[in-house]
Amino acid sequence: DCSLVRAAIEQDWTALRHANEDVRSDRATVWEAFRHDVSALDLASDSLLNDFDAMLEFMKHDRATMDYMGKELLENERFVQTMLEDPKMGREVVFAMVRKNWRSFMTFPDKYRCDREVLMAAVKQDWHAMNYALKDDDGSNPWWSDRDVVLVAIRQDWSALKEMDMQFWEDVDVVRAAMLQHAPAIDLAPARAARELWQDRDLVMIAVKHDCQALNKVRPTMWTETDIVLEAVKQDWTILEKAPSKTAKMLWSDYDIAINAVRQSWQAISKVGEELLSDRAIILEAIQQDGKAMDILPPKTAKAHWEDRDIVEICVAQDWRALKNAAQEFKEDKRIVMMAVKQSYLALRDLPQEEQTRCWGDPDIVLEAVLQDGPAAIKKADKSLLGIKRILLPAVKQQGALLQFADEQMRADRELVEAAVVQDGMAIQFASGELRADRALAEIAIKNTEGKAFDFLAEELQKDGDLVEMAGIE
Repeated sequence: DCSLVRAAIEQDWTALRHANEDVRSDRATVWEAFRHDVSALDLASDSLLNDFDAMLEFMKHDRATMDYMGKELLENERFVQTMLEDPKMGREVVFAMVRKNWRSFMTFPDKYRCDREVLMAAVKQDWHAMNYALKDDDGSNPWWSDRDVVLVAIRQDWSALKEMDMQFWEDVDVVRAAMLQHAPAIDLAPARAARELWQDRDLVMIAVKHDCQALNKVRPTMWTETDIVLEAVKQDWTILEKAPSKTAKMLWSDYDIAINAVRQSWQAISKVGEELLSDRAIILEAIQQDGKAMDILPPKTAKAHWEDRDIVEICVAQDWRALKNAAQEFKEDKRIVMMAVKQSYLALRDLPQEEQTRCWGDPDIVLEAVLQDGPAAIKKADKSLLGIKRILLPAVKQQGALLQFADEQMRADRELVEAAVVQDGMAIQFASGELRADRALAEIAIKNTEGKAFDFLAEELQKDGDLVEMAGIE
């Protein structure tokens, strides 16, 4: 009920917030609250805030009404014209309308659409207001020749430079404003201006940060700017292949450029200045990708790096063959040797003879070798290891005849002998006398050799009729 709400507003204007939509659309009711405080319009309905007559009346009472009225109303040409024709409104209302809705500028009379201050206020809201500025007689827009207006437009949208006067292609600040949004904007420059723009250090840096290939468009002297080249290299190190020959050597001797190139591809190490090849960090970047990078280094430089534990471990972990290049102290380091041997026991061949002898006497190293090639490893192993079951067992499982290398105690180990005989029945001949008299082992040996192992059984088993029959002996 509007009358009840108005009565409540007399006591407290904020009572309007409790009213329904219809009451908050009632002009007279909202007016009562508005008279107490203009912010009462925050509680008014959208329909009232877009009401032509209501907003005109409220504006005449308090210009702060502009902050609350509907934006759509400011696109109504008749409403805008009525406002502007009221001498009490003043010039400030023009700016208030533009700030509220730049599209109101579209409805302004000519005197305002050619007013620089008004246009600037509109363009600051949206550069498309330029499309509605008053044109010259020839249909051109003179404001695209105004540097300040152009800058405001371009800082909103780089593509506005397509409309600006051609003279501004020679203005670095204008071009930079566009490129900060869209670096390739420089490619739209006329040829003459482009030549100059590509000589500007700041513009080139912007372009290169966007696309390293922009370096292909600069003059040779720009390649001496190492910070710019570095930005390109961080994207793609192969851009250095385009560097002028006189500058390339200098660039490859720059630490930051070199390490960023190598970080992308270890093969870049072949281009790095020789004075940087002794740098540990650069070498680590390369070998973490592929230890073959060490092969590219000059012999003296490589030798120095082969004395670095981290470098040796990284290379050996990738390829056991790297062990042969390591400094002597690492060839004596069991952990590093094991790292190589686990890949291939052949790595032991690259050790000095004294170190080879020591390794073939180490049970852990020999076990790794046995797991790869039992026959070869057992024959090279120190005799002191031929009594260790964990070494012998995997060996005889590969070739039962290796039982012959086991010491006397191991030849009497039933598990070891059985493993050998299962692999090769003829291995029974290397078992202890007690195990050659073991009937179960004898049966395995006879079956695995089609009776050939019979002659190696204990004498008492050779008299066993069942075993004789199993062996096919008549």
